[in-house]
Parts: sequence; C-alpha cells; structure tokens
Amino acid sequence: MSEFGEDHEIGMVLLSADLKVMGMNSCAKSILGPTLSRLGESLFRYHPQKSHKKIRSILRQSSEQSNGTPILKIIDVLGKILLINFGRVELAQNYQEPSYFMTFLDATVQTNASTNHHSGMVEFNKFPVMGRRGYIFLNADDIYLFESDGNYCHVYTSDRCYYIQITLKTILERYKDAAFFQIHKSFIANLNKIKRLTKSSRNQLTVVFTDHTIPNVPVARRRVGELKRVLALP
Repeated sequence: MSEFGEDHEIGMVLLSADLKVMGMNSCAKSILGPTLSRLGESLFRYHPQKSHKKIRSILRQSSEQSNGTPILKIIDVLGKILLINFGRVELAQNYQEPSYFMTFLDATVQTNASTNHHSGMVEFNKFPVMGRRGYIFLNADDIYLFESDGNYCHVYTSDRCYYIQITLKTILERYKDAAFFQIHKSFIANLNKIKRLTKSSRNQLTVVFTDHTIPNVPVARRRVGELKRVLALP
C-alpha cells in the first residue's frame, strides 16, 4: 500500500460553459503534451471517442450536484491514468452559465499502468482509493472484496472500507489480477482471500473470507460451478 497527494503536482484545466478549454496550468500542459495543450478546443478533442460517454456522464453528475461537490473519476487519456476532480464554478451575475474546473493527478506510475495492445485498454494493478491524507494505492493482496453501489464501489480491506466512483465492470476491465472473480452481480471477491464456502439458512452458497471482519457475501447460482472450479473444490 502506498500513498501520495500532498506534495504531488496537480494539473488544472478551466472550461467554458460550452466545454471549451479556456486555460490550464503548466502541469496540465506537461501531462497532455504540446499537441493537446492548445486552448480554445472542445474538451472532447482531448479524449478518444470511447471516452465521450463517460465524460458526458461526469458532466451530467456535476450539473446535478446541488452543493457543488466535485466529482471524482479515474480515467485514461494518452495512455495515462488520471485521477480527476470535476466541478462547477459559479461566476458573477452577468454570466448566464457556470464554468467548470477540472483538476487531476497523473497516477500512471503509482498504479503501474500500461496499455493492453489487444484491447487498447489502459490497465493497472494497483487500485487508487482516497485515504485520509491523499490517494492510497492498494495492492491486490490488500483487497478482499468489491461491493457495487450503483456507479460506486465499496472496497473492503482488513483495516477499513473505502468508497470510490467506479463500477465492477470497470474493475474487471482495468485491474490486471487474475485473483479477482465476480461471484455475484454486486460482488467481486479476491480468490486468495476466501476461507471457505458455506450455505446460509436459505440454502444460498456464501463466501466466508479469511478475515472475519469482512462481511460474508452470497454467490449467484450461475457462478457456483465456475467458482468451485477456480477454487479447485468438488
């Protein structure tokens, strides 16, 4: 497990109401590179087509945030893993529409990210979550369980549960570790952390983890056979 954030340089981008890049600091320019650091371009020009849907989702969520709380996302751009905070900036009354700000940290090295040349997906094998003093990067051995909560996930470790805005689908796409197995539509378990399988009072197969503080979770019936196979159980 590692932590960073307090002394790490932060990139900043200012966006107009129609999502054109109106300004950025030197850190943002160094991360984006000279080709993508020109001002006045649409935000979407900086990202591949496959990322546009995610960007629109972030914008929509930011617009719906009544308290102005920034939206935290993990995205890839130019083969890098960026930890993004995105939010609105309320302007003087003579401006009709709010502007937006985006700050980000380049976590490519910390997550050990690389591009899968078969899928074109940027993958990583250290998982970034927000700690008390900055971002923490969890190794596979630190994680017992991911639990879905809409577009968010609870990440269970032996010392605490973290909360991050990412889906189970994204975890399976991005996280390069064969130990993670989706046992249920709402859960991904670390196979190395499973102590045993047991049956509940309703005859539901349940995973019990090696750390008793981690909650027991159900296994979907359609996943039972494959889970037993990968665990080499009869």
